[in-house]
Amino acid sequence: MQSVQIYIENKRIDLFKSESISVNSSVQNVSDISKVFTDFSKSFQLPASKNNNEIFGYYYNNDLNSFDANTRLDARIEINHADFRKGRVQLESATLRDGQIEFYTVTFFGDVVTIKDKIGSDKLRDLDYSGINQLYDGASIKDSITDTAYRDIRFPLISSDRIWTYNDGSGIDLSAHAIVYDELFPAVSDAKIMEVIQDTYGLTFTGPFLTDDRLKNSFTWWKNAEIPTFTSEALPLTFNEDGGSSFPLNPDVQPNGVFENEVRIVHNNMSTFLQPTPFFSWLAVSTYNHKIDLVIQNTSASIDYFIDVYVNGTISSTVPGSGNSTFTLASEMNTTGLNDIYTFEIRTAGPLDFDFDIIYTFSGSYASTNSPFTVVPFSESSTFSTINQSTTAYIGLNQTAPDMTVAEWFSGTLKQFNLTCYPTSEPLTFEIYPLADWYAKGDVFDITKYTDISTIKVDRLKLYNEVSFKWQKSEALLNRGYEGVNAKQYGCLDKTFPDYDGGKYDISLPFENLLFQNFDTINGNLQVSYCVKEYAIPVQPYVPKPVKLYLNDSAACSFQFNDGTSTTEVTTYRPFGQSTTYSSDSYSINFGEEIDSLTNNPVSNSLYSVYYQPYLVNLFNTKSRQVTLKAHLPVGLITRLSLEDAIILRDKKYRINNMIVDLMTGAVNFVLISDWLTNEEWSAAGSSVTTYEFDATGGSFNFLVSVGRDSYVEIDAPNSPVFVVPSISLPTTITTSQTLGITVPVNNTGADRTQVITLRYYNSSNNLVFTQTIYVIQSASDGFLLMESGDFLLLENLGQIET
Repeated sequence: MQSVQIYIENKRIDLFKSESISVNSSVQNVSDISKVFTDFSKSFQLPASKNNNEIFGYYYNNDLNSFDANTRLDARIEINHADFRKGRVQLESATLRDGQIEFYTVTFFGDVVTIKDKIGSDKLRDLDYSGINQLYDGASIKDSITDTAYRDIRFPLISSDRIWTYNDGSGIDLSAHAIVYDELFPAVSDAKIMEVIQDTYGLTFTGPFLTDDRLKNSFTWWKNAEIPTFTSEALPLTFNEDGGSSFPLNPDVQPNGVFENEVRIVHNNMSTFLQPTPFFSWLAVSTYNHKIDLVIQNTSASIDYFIDVYVNGTISSTVPGSGNSTFTLASEMNTTGLNDIYTFEIRTAGPLDFDFDIIYTFSGSYASTNSPFTVVPFSESSTFSTINQSTTAYIGLNQTAPDMTVAEWFSGTLKQFNLTCYPTSEPLTFEIYPLADWYAKGDVFDITKYTDISTIKVDRLKLYNEVSFKWQKSEALLNRGYEGVNAKQYGCLDKTFPDYDGGKYDISLPFENLLFQNFDTINGNLQVSYCVKEYAIPVQPYVPKPVKLYLNDSAACSFQFNDGTSTTEVTTYRPFGQSTTYSSDSYSINFGEEIDSLTNNPVSNSLYSVYYQPYLVNLFNTKSRQVTLKAHLPVGLITRLSLEDAIILRDKKYRINNMIVDLMTGAVNFVLISDWLTNEEWSAAGSSVTTYEFDATGGSFNFLVSVGRDSYVEIDAPNSPVFVVPSISLPTTITTSQTLGITVPVNNTGADRTQVITLRYYNSSNNLVFTQTIYVIQSASDGFLLMESGDFLLLENLGQIET
């Protein structure tokens, strides 16, 4: 029997010698093909040794216990001191017999559950968007519509408050009816949202698809209101000195006041207050009040703003204002147990400079011994003033985020592209791959000689006769029109398998998919959409489920755009819709083959055909079988075997549908699925292209090269002539994940230039499973004067002289 070691928070726990511990592993399971699974164990028991009692904080005795059983703890499992799995452990119970603690019951969860634990019930509005900004002004919004380079945030041409028309005397081809910048909602790149999730929760996601243009060009529409009403990013009101000791009557005992960036309101025990003269008694509790006032002054503009009031870290209220104003932000009676901390943020409808005062006042009354008997009011205040505060016109992405949890968005995006999320050996690091690519990078293990041949069960696959791929039902007028004509929702797909007798299985995304209208103008294809319910006056805007959009390459167009100052013609733009261009081919955000509203051509590279079809075709192959067996694997194989690996049994190849490992004996119960596809067929999308665009001034970027277990990546030298500066000497071969940094210098050649860097991913069998091509495109120094030497003509301050 092999030995098992389990560590909780890096402390080794004691185990029962005879206790069976098994770990169940599954990722994509034929019984639920839309979900990502993870390792988990059955509950098992641990002895109540002195060591374990200390680790679990004597949980059975709540007089001593300080252990929180509601929190899962970091854990890892080793077999013969070789790493097997990392994850988290949850304490389920403690069992006593005759008043004495006997054992604890715990459950081990694989590391994917760490993502769920960290994200919890947070919503998109709770993420930290401080790393991405978008100015909300007409010029910036116009740039986001026309810019050919990659941008985290763009503004799709989707109307929420009127029906745009064209070439009918009142259309957007005329200045009088131009698209106005403040009609538009932003959209955020899905690849950037993935980065924000990583940064917010301290996670690391790896895999080439994260920098794939098919993910970078997939956007989530940032709409949570019927019509646009944007404010700036929230600015915390900060005050960095302690003003809590400024009370004249009670400087020592008063716990309230203005402290560093917060105001504390705590119950005052009146018996400890210094008594004024003459004094008879303090009055009833209802006569004492804690109050917080805010004075906004010296404002630079009379624009609207909003004060968000947080109590103990949770938003309590929002107070609107404009110009110089005074507000009461809090008023509480001096009740027993009162203990609140107030903080404040301000959001503005435009850039604003201002000063402010925070004033905390405690007031009340007491009875005096004066004759006749009198009630005397009193108050004490603590004030802090701050000057030279300012907000920018950056959109507050937290306030404008769609109403969706982070977990819903993350799992929905995994479903959209049939992505697998699986933990690596590095802490809080997870691989994210399309399922086909994930399988393609796995190793192949022959377990024939380890198999218990006494009982091998071969079953037919109990599958569905129909798989339905669905977006959320949309109320948008174009979608409703499509459904009325075609008797189905736009972008959805019902795939039937008539040879099977099962029922129907739904794969449903939590997003909407908007149909677009192409005006097919003389100057190009202008594509727009509407988030309104029907043609009516007035129109009926609505707040949709979060909408997914695809961004396509730059195209010619002609429409009028008003940036708040002037109206001009827009002649090129980056169209949003259902398709994107990748490796010179069109890819659709629809599940089935639909006519692309931009090109009026069908797009065969749908979400189903690219990301789901290889897996389902293999499942529904008439030769496919489900094989259940037991094998006794050596420790070296158990610790290497992963769910992306293929299994050879005699002369046939299988994929792992499920495996349960008995850690004590090495017995592994497998449920295997026949694999009739080659690695190339599994990896139908076995290559990707990522493009970085720079202007003549240059810049830099980092590219994470993710290397799988026992795998390696060959990185070619850039094509000649080389103008970029890599952080790693190229060409090279790397065997561990690392970051490739690329610096792009100033382009003073006067000509556009392109650099190509190729990465080839190999598995441990030396099979090429994935190719990544990086294009660095840098525009010429057009618009600047050059000397014959090719250098820029410079001013005295070394600035370049424009033509």
